[in-house]
Amino acid sequence: MIGDWLFFLIYQGLMAYGIVALAVFWISPPSAGALGVGEIPYVVLAVGVPLFGWFLTIWQPWCCLMIPLSLGTLYYRARREDARAREQESSSRLAELSKTERTIRHDPSNAAAHQLKAEILEKRGDHEQALWHYHRAHALSERMLPASEMRDIEERLAQDKGKKSSAGSPGLETVFLAVGFVYFLFNWTCAVNVTSVLLFLRWMRSRADS
Repeated sequence: MIGDWLFFLIYQGLMAYGIVALAVFWISPPSAGALGVGEIPYVVLAVGVPLFGWFLTIWQPWCCLMIPLSLGTLYYRARREDARAREQESSSRLAELSKTERTIRHDPSNAAAHQLKAEILEKRGDHEQALWHYHRAHALSERMLPASEMRDIEERLAQDKGKKSSAGSPGLETVFLAVGFVYFLFNWTCAVNVTSVLLFLRWMRSRADS
């Protein structure tokens, strides 16, 4: 009896944590475009339906399917929007990069062109090549890219590299997810609810950090 109540309270706590965290994403998104879709679809699919399904599952176990279906729909829409935005951004950067490379071929000592290429490469995530072109721009014109700014750039690139290397480190959601999977041994409806919410929350956070 005590064990049943303990598992029930843990389940309620994990669901409350996940849904509140998803609501916080809407109230205070970590970056522009972090939601992946418009505010109304996000509020309905990531907060409203999971909250409704959470309570309905207490009386009707099959209502737990509402949550993975809702979050799965939002995941699909967000991934589709991300792919479209990346494609547009990639095309724009590729055109800009080609133009900059032509300028450098005609004038290798053009510091502005090297700095512009470095900025484009940094946005693409190619930090090593970006740093080389920043150094080249600094060597060609310390007036345009002074030593103090160069140090700031080196620190920024080092921090970005550190973030990428630690992006896959285990966090609080990993522990909670492990508890969610354990629920499959006791109550599959609770397990579906918990793992759906926490997996989606973890994906949202990794998406916002990338």
